[in-house]
Amino acid sequence: MLSLIGLLLLSTVVAATGDADAAGRALRRRRAGWLVLLVALFAAVAVPPYQQARREAQDRAARRLLLRLHQAQLEFHRQHHRYARLDQLQAAGLSPVGEGDRHQGFVYHSAAGTDTYTITARPLSPDGQPHTIDDSGLPDRPATAKRRRPPTPQERLAQARARAREQPNSAPAWIALAEALEAQNHPAEAVEAARRAARLDRQAGVEALYTALLARADALLRARQAAAALPLLKEAAALRPKDADAPALLGDAYRLLGRDQEALRAYRQATKLGMTAARAWLGLGRLHEARGERAEAGRCYLRVINIGADAFVPDAWVNESWAALQRLGGIQPKASPTSR
Repeated sequence: MLSLIGLLLLSTVVAATGDADAAGRALRRRRAGWLVLLVALFAAVAVPPYQQARREAQDRAARRLLLRLHQAQLEFHRQHHRYARLDQLQAAGLSPVGEGDRHQGFVYHSAAGTDTYTITARPLSPDGQPHTIDDSGLPDRPATAKRRRPPTPQERLAQARARAREQPNSAPAWIALAEALEAQNHPAEAVEAARRAARLDRQAGVEALYTALLARADALLRARQAAAALPLLKEAAALRPKDADAPALLGDAYRLLGRDQEALRAYRQATKLGMTAARAWLGLGRLHEARGERAEAGRCYLRVINIGADAFVPDAWVNESWAALQRLGGIQPKASPTSR
């Protein structure tokens, strides 16, 4: 709009100065004056409503994005039992913005912990208003609002147990209990609660059962009880045959049992199912290194590091892969892996 006004003024001035006739120049100057006055009046009437409408549209977009980011935080917390900063959400494919990114007139920042988070959208315009959302899920909650203390994990578990007793035929109640049990490191009980949920509502309970089976199997593998983990992992793989996590853990179980060929098949299946199957590539690297296949092991460890550059991968896996590459005489890190 301002560029159009400038062009109108420029054309009038050029026409006025290019006229050789003094009377014509005076007339044109008077017309230019009237045009300037009309343009100023138009700008005073039309520009503020336009700017206001633009700000309101940007505000609505910012609030919508904050609500989406709250759902992303809930999903991340469900998987990892903690909230995440924007960079972590973006790496997990859950957020279109990272820390400090600009988006539709706002710049986004965050703070996160185990039980709380806050995301702030600060306007780029000096006359704009910031927007926030936190773990309450309420946009723009006043700073003076009293924050209720979040329940402790033990309190959440007690509440979930009470709800399951009160609603024994409710699949969501048993799913909530399974999640609370996992958070408190009771994987065996979590599996039983998830089985109960799946019997009540197969569609709703399958995800909880799959997660509980993997958690229980992972705990058994850490305790070197690979034989006990095998049936759980086979059950999980049957529930979600297109997911890479179950066959990756199956590979770990077979490797611990010394069944190398079955481990290789399971790991390779996992790498075909998911481009970010870092667990499977790490297992393949360990297996190839144990078999003296140094080149293959190095390629697998490098895949773990590359995946970790673009997606969420536990630091322990990335650090192990860097150490293995140095041990195998592979590439040397230019910086500490923890500086990713």
